[in-house]
Amino acid sequence: MTRSAPSILTMLEAVKEQFDEQSDSYKAELLDELSGVRFETAPHLERFHEVLCFMRAYPDGPRVL
Repeated sequence: MTRSAPSILTMLEAVKEQFDEQSDSYKAELLDELSGVRFETAPHLERFHEVLCFMRAYPDGPRVL
């Protein structure tokens, strides 16, 4: 079953401020799932942008960065 981009985005938002080994791998997996996704609405794209800005400023490690 394929998850929708908004649901993956919600999961990513939920863990963006967690910094441990599990969250690093989980964030990287979620980012991989979102790579190449075309967001259907501007608010979804804005949410994704905000998460990416946060993770760029506070990366867990090289995988997330």
